Amino acid sequence: MKKLTRTVAPIFALGVALSACGGGYDRAEFVDELVTEGGGIIDETQANCIADGLEAQIGVDRLGDRGSLTTEEEGIVTSVTTDCILGS
Repeated sequence: MKKLTRTVAPIFALGVALSACGGGYDRAEFVDELVTEGGGIIDETQANCIADGLEAQIGVDRLGDRGSLTTEEEGIVTSVTTDCILGS
């Protein structure tokens, strides 16, 4: 589980950063980046699950913000990602 979390956390940081580069959150782009940059770890269903969870818990406006994630938000990202990938 620790290995999975260490592997997935950078993927999400990258996905959030890339999605925010255009000045706002684009769900389709975010999902595509997670699948493409996920190195085969994340499929489209899991990426949509992650997007749903992050939108619900962090919010679309915050996902589009260029600021760094807080420690609490990083925990949310890890939790949502792990749940979606492991099917919890």
